Amino acid sequence: MAKVNGQNVTDGTTEVNGANETAVETVTEETEVTAAMKGRPVSGFKVKREKFKADDGREMWSYYIDGTVRERKVRVSFVAYDKGGAGYEFLDLIFDTKPEADLVMYDETQRDFNGKIISKRTVYEIQDVDADTGVVYSYKVKPYRETDKAYINIMLAEQAAKRKKDGD
Repeated sequence: MAKVNGQNVTDGTTEVNGANETAVETVTEETEVTAAMKGRPVSGFKVKREKFKADDGREMWSYYIDGTVRERKVRVSFVAYDKGGAGYEFLDLIFDTKPEADLVMYDETQRDFNGKIISKRTVYEIQDVDADTGVVYSYKVKPYRETDKAYINIMLAEQAAKRKKDGD
């Protein structure tokens, strides 16, 4: 179990890299930019979806959040983490009962058992809690383009700056 900022944060996931038989531990850590963890919504971002026609004529859904950066309207697009249709079928389950769902983000760090960082990444999930049962429906997605990641980071930074300014 690893410690980050004095907290035990391993998610218990252990992988073995077949190429060199090195054990790898996935560690989830909470950061300043990360406003959510364990199912709490991030900064009020709501993911929406809209239909569009693919080049082959099929109707499909796109998933996005709308935001503002320097007083310009921007749209951040997300795609299913899995390739193929299974990921989009699961996203349909999340949006079956509501037109919006929460965007949940958290950082994951992979370390070897000597503590050396192998990789870091931000995980994005679209999440909804069933009002009747309390069951959490959650699915990992990824920003469609690098610019989408940049917009999310800027929107979070602008929100933090506004909160700091309003708090002073």
